[in-house]
Order: sequence, then structure tokens, then C-alpha cells
Amino acid sequence: MNNNDSKPTQWLLHNWPNVRIAAKTTLMERQQFPNYVQEYIQEKWIKVSDASGGTWEEPIYHFQKKEKIYKRDFPRIAALGLLPTINRNQIEQNNRKAMEIINTQGIEAGIKHMFTHPRTGQAMSYSEMRSMYG
Repeated sequence: MNNNDSKPTQWLLHNWPNVRIAAKTTLMERQQFPNYVQEYIQEKWIKVSDASGGTWEEPIYHFQKKEKIYKRDFPRIAALGLLPTINRNQIEQNNRKAMEIINTQGIEAGIKHMFTHPRTGQAMSYSEMRSMYG
């Protein structure tokens, strides 16, 4: 952070310590944020909407929120995206089981499953996993 950022940051910490989302008309103007604070938010925060004259999210909050959504939804969406391209009747049972685990428990659980031998429970190398799952 440079010196130009410290004054608006200090103002926000003192007056609105918990604000993570700021809309121009419904928060900044109604609550009479100083112009230098409004400019700081519009320049340094991430614009997420044009509603209410523009809505911005504090960067750390924005990325934490996106990360939660990604971790929650991506494995399921990725697995569902693969399912229609595969004829489930033609793939072997190991692949079917791995896809089900990815879809229900997430990608990390699916990877762990694929690197564990289904009969012995022992860890497999990458080449062993590829020979079993393709």
C-alpha cells in the first residue's frame, strides 16, 4: 500500500471497519463517504455490478468469496460436464466409481480414490493409475 492509499484506508477502518461491499448510491453517497474514499474504492476495489451507481467489493473479500464458490461448485460441475461425453455402459466399473466419487465428494476425494488400488488399498504410482483408469 502506498501513502495515497493510507488515508482512505484509515478512514474506512475508523468509520466503517466491517464494510466489504460498497455501492455508490446506497452506501457511499447516503453515508457521505468523502470523495477521496469513494475514489479509492472505485480505483482499488473490484467492481462487481453497475447496480446502485456501481457496486465494488474489497479485493480480499471478493477472492475469498469466489474461492468458496469455486471449491463448492467446480468439482460437481466438472464431473457433470464429463458425464454426457462418456457412455457409462461402456466404461469399466473402476472409472464409473471414480466419477461417482468426484461428483459426490469432490475432485480431491476422486484423485485420492484413483491413486489407491481398489483391491489392495495400497498407493499406486501415476503409471499404475493411468493403466487402470486410462
